[in-house]
Amino acid sequence: MRTLVGFEQSRGSFFLNKNISRFTATTSAALFPELETWKQQIDAGTCEQPVSGGGFLQLLQYLRVVILLDAVILQQRTPTHTVWDYQICNSLDFVAFTHDLTVAMENGVDPAEQQLQSDMPLLTAKLDGVHQDLKSAMVGVRNDLHAVEGDLSEVMKVMTPLTAGSTFASTPSYRMSRGIRTVNELWTEWQVGLNGGFAVSHLENQFGTRWCGPDKRRFFNRRRKIIDLIRKGGAALSHSVGTNPNITREERLAIDKIESFRLERKKSLNWISSNNNSIAKELGF
Repeated sequence: MRTLVGFEQSRGSFFLNKNISRFTATTSAALFPELETWKQQIDAGTCEQPVSGGGFLQLLQYLRVVILLDAVILQQRTPTHTVWDYQICNSLDFVAFTHDLTVAMENGVDPAEQQLQSDMPLLTAKLDGVHQDLKSAMVGVRNDLHAVEGDLSEVMKVMTPLTAGSTFASTPSYRMSRGIRTVNELWTEWQVGLNGGFAVSHLENQFGTRWCGPDKRRFFNRRRKIIDLIRKGGAALSHSVGTNPNITREERLAIDKIESFRLERKKSLNWISSNNNSIAKELGF
């Protein structure tokens, strides 16, 4: 198990081969920058000589290697961490080292694979052959998929006109609400739709008269007179400032005027529809 994860075969050896020759003096010295100074003072005897001083400095020197090696991997896993904002992580030396180490890791031999090659060379060769066969098969599958995608694209080009020509068969059916009592509710049904339903204006623009039968059409025509009255009132009012993609400020003012007129006289929407011309004159539309 120790050998498979990359350690030497000899007992008691837990040292992974880390190539530190790629480190430049500048990159290494940026970590624990006073390390060399204190090491020289301890060696020269010009400072206090603690029992663990030399060992501690050796530990820091070793940690330089460990930290820089691990930093490359951690930066790939958490690239947005604030620790990478430090100057050492943005130096040209560290960037070059990161590139070299990444290439070395990608091209290096996995310890488990190395053990397999030395113990079972025939099996390794067989597995390599299977791997190459799989790669070749995947290339063939990829080419077949590209061919199928091309065929589907051609089919969709043919299907698009057919779909456009079959609009009549897919025309939705909608029955305008008989429970609406206010001008605001009627405008909402016309422009936006009620409870996630169709907007009547969209049905009319998209499908013409096909979305409703003769009975529904008579009710639609009565309601449309009120919509025409709103638009006529909106056109007669000034200071247009759009505040909603489905309604202008003038149309909102017209809706409020018509609704107030209806409430004052305690009339229904059908009465508004039947008397739309006289109402327009009275309201100044």
